[in-house]
Parts: sequence; structure tokens; C-alpha cells
Amino acid sequence: MNVNECVGFLGHSSSFPLFDSFLANNQIMTRPKGKESYETLKSLDHKTVLSFQLLADFKEESLIPVKSEGKSILSEIEVHTGNTGTLPYGLSFKDRVEDIKKKLNNIVDNVSIPERKILTFHHDSLLISIFFNKNKEIFMIKMFVPSIYDKKNLGIEINNPAR
Repeated sequence: MNVNECVGFLGHSSSFPLFDSFLANNQIMTRPKGKESYETLKSLDHKTVLSFQLLADFKEESLIPVKSEGKSILSEIEVHTGNTGTLPYGLSFKDRVEDIKKKLNNIVDNVSIPERKILTFHHDSLLISIFFNKNKEIFMIKMFVPSIYDKKNLGIEINNPAR
């Protein structure tokens, strides 16, 4: 899956025609039912997970406005090692901590525990969390829409806020 292209659909409904086509072209044929607060869809290889929020929840919590109306709005993209698609912002699973810091600049959170390190950046009006294993290798990249909770806990500000 071309995650670089998918990032452009954050904030869009799964029923948005271009996003619906993107999902179909990536052989994701199911769509969120719009009945749960959070629903997920996985790529065929299970290396990419798309998370959706109900429209009302997204409107209440997101710092960016909804980009298209529908029951379920894409709020998060989780990419795991082994994804062969294009990643956004020049990111690569081969990047080191120093590479990521240069590419994404604005670090807003840094969590280190013996088995892993998680760096979170505020970049391009999104939050991007990079998960490193104990060998300092990236095993997951998560890109998500900042919420009112991120504003409170991380001090995130968006230039054109939804609120």
C-alpha cells in the first residue's frame, strides 16, 4: 500500500469516492460499519492498519476539520515492518533515530523503556509516532490526526484549528 498517498485521506470518510477507490485498488473491500467508536481495516498483507472514528467523535475530538462527510472518518494509519509501499515524508524502516529527527524535526514526546523507544513528532499538522525495538530498529510507524487530548497533554497547536 502506498502509505504516502493514504496519508492524504486522513480526515476523510471511507465513503469519499477517491478514498473508496484507493481502498478497492489496495484490495480492501470491506468498509467500516459506522457502529463502533473505533473500527479498523487491514491491508491484504496485514502490514498496514487503518483506524476510523465515528463522524461525531471525530468532530468532537479532532484538531483538524473533517474533510468529507460520512459515518466513519480515517483518523490513524499504522504501518508495520515489511510494508513495501511508499512511506510519507521520506521515512524508511531503515532510518535511525538521528535520521528521523532530521526528517520530522518537531519532537513532542519521547518515551524510553528497556525494550523500546517511542518518539512522537508534530509534522504537517499530524502526529507521527516512531516505534523502535531494543536494537534501535523501527518496527512500526503511526500517523494520526491530533486530538483535543494531544493539545492538552502535548501542547499541540494547529495553524488552522477545527476548534
